[in-house]
Amino acid sequence: MTEEPSEPPKEPSKKPEEPKPEPSSEWGNLERWVSEIGKWAWIIALVNGIISVFWGAWRMFWTFPYTRWFILGWYIGGGVVVIIFAIAIVKPRFSNKCAEKDWDFLLNDILKLGSLRFPMMFVWAIIVTAFGYYAWGGAAIWFPAIVLVVAGPKQYQWTEE
Repeated sequence: MTEEPSEPPKEPSKKPEEPKPEPSSEWGNLERWVSEIGKWAWIIALVNGIISVFWGAWRMFWTFPYTRWFILGWYIGGGVVVIIFAIAIVKPRFSNKCAEKDWDFLLNDILKLGSLRFPMMFVWAIIVTAFGYYAWGGAAIWFPAIVLVVAGPKQYQWTEE
């Protein structure tokens, strides 16, 4: 009597492993730009704030009395906000991290709105853009932030599961 070869015991079906998200194919070309622009973002925001304060003060003292004082006050007040914000927030939490290429910190520093993970980089860019002189100071934050989220070293997760 010969025994038929028995089938090996079936292993429980394994869930196929999901591929790990890979960096964007463009990230290699963009990383240097993101790091450099992000490193200088606080200086650009600081200069933007200083120009805003000087522009508002110059216009306030060297224009006719009918000048719109609210707008000039906005230039001065907004410039002061941008100066303080650039030194206290943008430099340590954004520019230094870009210089160190600490992409994990930047991608995980979020504002939670329900299940939405909103990058704090965008919040900082909004503040500098809103309070700065003609909004160009925020561009140095917007560019690296958008590139990191869209084409960064790993895929950004907009929602939490």
